Amino acid sequence: MQTGFRSGRYSESILFAIEEFTQLFQKYFPSEKQNPNELSDRPEVM
Repeated sequence: MQTGFRSGRYSESILFAIEEFTQLFQKYFPSEKQNPNELSDRPEVM
């Protein structure tokens, strides 16, 4: 990402980093067969 930023390729560098993190997370935290919406879409008032 640093190399891409130095070259002025900000968007490409960020998207590449997101893809790398996504693959890493999928490896260690695979989704279940049924993937319900685990977090509510409703705001929580505290």
